[in-house]
Amino acid sequence: MKKCIMMVVIILGVITSMSAQVSDGLASVNHVQGKEVYILSQPVRNFETVVKVKSSLKLTSILTRGFVNETITDKANELTRRAIRKALKKAKQPFDAIVYTGGKEVRAVRFTDEPTSTTKGIARVGKYFGLEVYILAEPLNAYSVSNSTWGGVKGIPLLTYGFVNNSIERDVMTFAKKLRKENNDSQALIYSAGRTAISAKFK
Repeated sequence: MKKCIMMVVIILGVITSMSAQVSDGLASVNHVQGKEVYILSQPVRNFETVVKVKSSLKLTSILTRGFVNETITDKANELTRRAIRKALKKAKQPFDAIVYTGGKEVRAVRFTDEPTSTTKGIARVGKYFGLEVYILAEPLNAYSVSNSTWGGVKGIPLLTYGFVNNSIERDVMTFAKKLRKENNDSQALIYSAGRTAISAKFK
């Protein structure tokens, strides 16, 4: 009888511990030039696309033959600027946020529903190499930092002398692959700025 009770207590403890470490994949996104930015994530609100914008050639990368490249933050800023210009000039419509899901293109979107305290600026993030990726976004779940990693030298810009650069998605995949290799217990990748990303575990 005592063994059965002990077994039940252990199982309940394991379940409680596991549930405490499960993330719902929700995040509060950052703003770039006054616009909400959803990088490799999706708004929980309903929206419609206003315009689509592609990235352009990077002069700094070309001049340095691919040795110096933009950070993810730089790329998000550039794409947001281009979206603002295109939306005002061609679509002549305001928008609320940019949504980036991959490649070298973003969508400028307008929300079609009213915001609430639980939906305004909230995103559901994606996963790479088993890691939830919070790019210019903060997890809503509490977490602890395990370690950080540097993005490293980028091969494509070097091989193309700076004429072809990594997409944000490829940069994130590089971070995720390195973090997964360095820390197999990691649950999330969090990128805020610069050329490093951190590995995190949920509490």
